[in-house]
Amino acid sequence: MSKRTNLLLLLAKEKKQIEKPKNEKVKRKLLFERFSSTKPLQDLSHHHRIQEWVKESNHNLFYGNETAEVQSVSTHDIIDSCKSKTVEQNEMKDNVLNLDGVDFEIVFDNEVTGLNNTTNADDGRILCSATKDNLYEVRNSYDYNCLNQIERSEVESDKCPNENWESSIKTLSVIPGTPENILVTNNEHDIFDDEFDALIPNKRKIKISVKGETNELRKYRKLNRNSGLEYITNKGKVIKARSSEPLKNCRAKCNTKIDTELRENLFKFYWSMKCFTRRVSYISGLIQFTEKTTTRKRRLTPEKQKNREKTYHYYVPKHGNLVSVCKICFLKIFGETTKFVRNVCAQKLNSPVSNTSPDKRGKSAPANKTSNKEIMLVKDHLKSLPTYESHYCRKETSKKYLPPFFTLQAAYDEYKKSVETPVSRTIYEKYFKASGLKAKNPKKDTCALCDRIHMQLSNIHITADQKTELISEQMKHQNQAEQAYDSKRNDSVCTTKDKKCVLAFDLQQCLPTPSLESSVVFYKRQLWTYNLTVHNIISSSASCYIWSEPIAKRGASDISSCVFDFFKKISPDIEHIVMYSDCCSGQNKNSIFMAMCLWYLEQDNSVKTIDHKFMVPGHTRMECDSDHARIEKARKRYSGSINHPNDWTHMIRWAGGKKFEVIDMHQSNFFDFSSLLKTKYKMSKLNTLGDKFVFQETKWLRYIKGKLNTVYYKTSLTEEEDFLSLDLSRKKVKNNTILPNTYNEELPITIEKKKDLLSLLPLIPEVFHQYYINLKTKTGMNDPIISEDED
Repeated sequence: MSKRTNLLLLLAKEKKQIEKPKNEKVKRKLLFERFSSTKPLQDLSHHHRIQEWVKESNHNLFYGNETAEVQSVSTHDIIDSCKSKTVEQNEMKDNVLNLDGVDFEIVFDNEVTGLNNTTNADDGRILCSATKDNLYEVRNSYDYNCLNQIERSEVESDKCPNENWESSIKTLSVIPGTPENILVTNNEHDIFDDEFDALIPNKRKIKISVKGETNELRKYRKLNRNSGLEYITNKGKVIKARSSEPLKNCRAKCNTKIDTELRENLFKFYWSMKCFTRRVSYISGLIQFTEKTTTRKRRLTPEKQKNREKTYHYYVPKHGNLVSVCKICFLKIFGETTKFVRNVCAQKLNSPVSNTSPDKRGKSAPANKTSNKEIMLVKDHLKSLPTYESHYCRKETSKKYLPPFFTLQAAYDEYKKSVETPVSRTIYEKYFKASGLKAKNPKKDTCALCDRIHMQLSNIHITADQKTELISEQMKHQNQAEQAYDSKRNDSVCTTKDKKCVLAFDLQQCLPTPSLESSVVFYKRQLWTYNLTVHNIISSSASCYIWSEPIAKRGASDISSCVFDFFKKISPDIEHIVMYSDCCSGQNKNSIFMAMCLWYLEQDNSVKTIDHKFMVPGHTRMECDSDHARIEKARKRYSGSINHPNDWTHMIRWAGGKKFEVIDMHQSNFFDFSSLLKTKYKMSKLNTLGDKFVFQETKWLRYIKGKLNTVYYKTSLTEEEDFLSLDLSRKKVKNNTILPNTYNEELPITIEKKKDLLSLLPLIPEVFHQYYINLKTKTGMNDPIISEDED
């Protein structure tokens, strides 16, 4: 049997005997007792032992098996029934105990089996009551085979077990709140916990950490100790608060020299120092010693002969003077201990100047302490690292970020190369975190305009007028960024009654394929896999559209095809779509994307309005960026290998769980929306008022069902500003316009890229070799860079 919060209360045979163990232990304020066999159960001399158990139990309920019958009977009915029974049954009346108003009766109808046996439900019963008026009768089957199940349950001594706990032990008879090591058994050979532990040879002692033992707790304990307040030691012992005791009659008549008010003031002043060194210095100044003038010969008790050479004199300040008192009264006034004063006297006596020295405990530097010079080298190296700020959260944090290719380990490796005796990585990481650096790569985490203004403002040769103009430009730029974030927050606050869908979409940074950990990959061109994430802000779900280089590119028609596919899957109840994206002119802020939105509204659907709002360049943090960060973080924990573009699909689906819908895009899913500008629409350079239309200044585009070939736009995100209109009508429109596919065959890659991919074949499984070997190539192509996002 192993120890647990509540041990089982097992039933014993009738008339078994009880014996108090030789070594009684008290733990957690609970009484530990063993029941063996010396005195009868009916002996009320053990009343206090049972009463102690009842007091420790917060809930005196007995839990039986599923077939247990529980019924309430009156106390008086039990007493009356006992009187009418036979002599043998009337003896049970002595077992009815009244403990602090609680009636407790143990009735043994038949023999109750021991620990390893079972019995029927009628073999025994316990009557226990939480009140004086009612008793509860519970019959149990005592299936002790369920004993091991309690080891997997956490039973709290001050709470009644819940239904899950109760069902897990079903037939196990437990009274919650019972002290540990209280056992009632009829088997004299049962092995209890302590004896069982003693039988295990060379049992390893488990060191239990002290809960809550932190620096703050130790400082708090030290402060209370030096302030004379109550505190608890690290071993759990409660030390009472210091107090100034009244002075009694003594030979020096100290009680006549020091009144109660002075004694209390001295006590308060002394313990208000709250410092061990100051206390020692103060007490040392009130103690003087002189040479011993006389020696008392102890003829009858020579063993008590005192051989000291100094006589100590104790003084107390009173109205600017020192008043002599005896040692006992001196200790009572200040509430100090004899040991403390004795150590002060010994330290003062051994000092050449008869003075105490400051406490040196905890002041010695460890032998392996890192020197200040080594720490400065670490800090200097951290300052030399290339860093940049996060403009998304610069209000909440002052952290700086390392470049994408840098990690903590890479920074530490560079540090080791620059010094002769480097510190450990633990020390380096400590100062790395303290410096506010973070090894993270926030997507598009810098704003070119903000960085340019910051650099110009730091120029010492700048004039006052130039500085004012730059600050004004910076404020205007940041206000526009905040306005975009506020607009997105306001659109996101809607209900199902609004019939509104709010989206944020963006293309993730290119995913390298194959994704290998070998350092050789760093110098090789890899196949790129693309992921366009469309995040539904209302439902907090995301759709990830995945494709690779041989399938499609990442131009305006490709991005439009993914968003068009998402539109087709929107609920038929939606009437208003609001989209947020960055200002990338090559992907979503162009006439091709406009043609896609106009084309969708002409189809048979319930959407009446589409709003497309653009974030401020450099400040384009959206919910889809959080999805991308989740994917990048999950990639580090993903146990599978990524050797093929389809592996990214599996990894992203694993990373997002139910939140992500992953769509594998094929060439049949990509449509050439640019063809609509040649057959159905025509991009105009002037709006309906004759003013020039500039895409770069546009912040808001609106498409309305029924307003054919018309696009409404604003140059800001303010609701008060009126929309301007742009007519995309074409004079001659071909009937039955067909939307063709963008690609009809696999796209080629550069010869250099394929050469690098073939050189990586020894690092990937053979089953994927044919895929890379069959990739098409073409001369005169430029390899796409990692990010082509333009603001």
